[in-house]
Amino acid sequence: MRLALIYLDYHEYLIQKPQIINLGGQFIYSLEKTGNKVEVDRTLNEDYIEGFFDVTNLDSKLLNVNAIVGQNGAGKSSIFDSIRRLFIENPYALPSNNIYLFFETATGNELKTVSSIWDVDQETLSFVTRDDTFSINQERSNSKFKTIYYSPHFDYRYNPRFDNVDNYDISFDKVLQEDIRDLQNKTTAESSLNYSVNQELTFKNSLRQIAFLSSDLVSKDKIFKNLFDFPEFGEARLLINGYKVGGEWNTPRAFRPALKIIKEKLKKELDDWHLVRKFKSQSRVSNQIEVNKYLLKRHILRDVLSVLERQMEKQNHYLSEGEFSYTTFTRDSNHLDAYNSFLTFINNSKLKFGSDEIQPFLTIPISNLLEKLYSLIENISEEGKVETNVFFVSNEQAAIILKYQREFLINVINYYSSFIKKSKKINKGSLIDGFINYMPSRRRLSSGELALLNFYSRLYDFLFNRLGGETKSLDEAENYILLLDEADLGFHPIWKKKFVNSMAKTIPYFFSSLENSPTVQILFTTHDPLTLSDLPNKNIIYLRRNAITEETEVLEYSDSSHPNKSFAANITDLLADSFFVEDGLLGDFAKEKINKTIDWLRNKDDLNNSNYHKKIIQIIDEPIVQQKLSEMYSEKMEVDFSKEILTQQIESLKQKFKNQTGNEYDSL
Repeated sequence: MRLALIYLDYHEYLIQKPQIINLGGQFIYSLEKTGNKVEVDRTLNEDYIEGFFDVTNLDSKLLNVNAIVGQNGAGKSSIFDSIRRLFIENPYALPSNNIYLFFETATGNELKTVSSIWDVDQETLSFVTRDDTFSINQERSNSKFKTIYYSPHFDYRYNPRFDNVDNYDISFDKVLQEDIRDLQNKTTAESSLNYSVNQELTFKNSLRQIAFLSSDLVSKDKIFKNLFDFPEFGEARLLINGYKVGGEWNTPRAFRPALKIIKEKLKKELDDWHLVRKFKSQSRVSNQIEVNKYLLKRHILRDVLSVLERQMEKQNHYLSEGEFSYTTFTRDSNHLDAYNSFLTFINNSKLKFGSDEIQPFLTIPISNLLEKLYSLIENISEEGKVETNVFFVSNEQAAIILKYQREFLINVINYYSSFIKKSKKINKGSLIDGFINYMPSRRRLSSGELALLNFYSRLYDFLFNRLGGETKSLDEAENYILLLDEADLGFHPIWKKKFVNSMAKTIPYFFSSLENSPTVQILFTTHDPLTLSDLPNKNIIYLRRNAITEETEVLEYSDSSHPNKSFAANITDLLADSFFVEDGLLGDFAKEKINKTIDWLRNKDDLNNSNYHKKIIQIIDEPIVQQKLSEMYSEKMEVDFSKEILTQQIESLKQKFKNQTGNEYDSL
């Protein structure tokens, strides 16, 4: 089903009268409200092309792409919030409104409705058709749809009444909140101090980016080929940090003695690091790299253990259900180091519930991760590539390490579902961060590259880890509305031109990874006409804000202020439209400079600063304006400056001719 019509009946501050938003579907709708009754009529959209944006032929179809444009404060983001409010758990966290979404079915003879189920102090409207060619099903279909909201802005959105507003929000505000959610429980390898917020955000963002760049979508399916050249990160810097160790309140009682022995062994081994050290001379260490490796391995083991303890301490479900079957562990561990004592504990720890028994932490994911880490560390030969909590590996090796960490975390995340009937969803409280953080070591990305990678990596992370995969924690829907609030912010103009094309060619692949291969529709806001040349005119929603009443209205197609060009239109024509730029295309600073020069040229008595105004004319790149002002200057100063300017323009045209043809103009 395709979202074809939005009817905004009420908004607490945005509008004064109902607004109709057509989205360029198969039909154009008109609505007339009388009391609580709304009559709906429609005419065929002569410009509509079925499957216009479906260029991938996947099961997940991109049904439509729409843009919302308007000056700052016109209400673009407010429209998005109004749509989101229909689907979120805490609608009162967003401004009050009464909005109705209408979806065209495949046959086109019925409209399905999504409307508010919350009390907004507005009476429910009744929608009726004016003819019998279609019907309106007002039975709420909210469960069939979900919105996913993305914004690259940090909008400082905070609502003290609600901890969680929208689970399907991947905006910068929400991602930042999620990324530092457990920061207070983490520690550095060298001390009990926290990492800074900046470090944690950098690590989390880098982890998402490398997961996306090493995914099958990019490396195998190559869906971005001929679209974007994603940056090569080069050598990877892996930094480890685990969780703070607190009291044992919820860890199964039977596990505690063995864990105590392991931690005491680990502490002793860390304290004995100096026994590994060797000297070339009295004060010069000859094997610092071996010392670093020794400490790093034990910090890794400590951090693995801290992840397990952090997870066990979240809830007190298994205080009495734990069982450690190795009865002679205290004695036998005297002959084992901390590493082997830990693996012995993992192999022999059990959770029992009645006659059922399960191993809470599987040996293979843990041993695979530790063995791979230890092997890579041992093979490092340069002292500068390994420190006590950091080591450097190739980008490919880093991707493998992070894959092993993911398998380890999936096992840990499932700790609390050990005796619960298997569900397709993970409780969000069971999610936990790993202890390996990733950072590219050589190249710092530009802001544009970061903007591009952030958009795709956050969408990938959300779909593959929250809506799908073994860490799925949210319900899927049959249809998704992807709301992108200025997602092209920071893009180079070349990337802006590719924006719609890249989404049409890639976004369906993201959603095809989900079990039900849902449909997807994209609504994006933008200030940039560059992207609009890829959209049919009826797919663009223009908002106009009244500066006096501060009321927003949606321009109807018939409105004289509604731009009538977009698809494949010249970018200059789009920019020149008064809807985007008032008073022409000149920048205000340049306009003021030129106007002052014109005023000076008109004042025949003022001959001061003539050289200054001459230079202003010389740097003007619009040839007609430049030539006219040079003529005025020549007349005023009684010189032949206009001929000089004309000569420069002729030489410039000759050079342009040579660049394009390879021939000298004078030789023709």
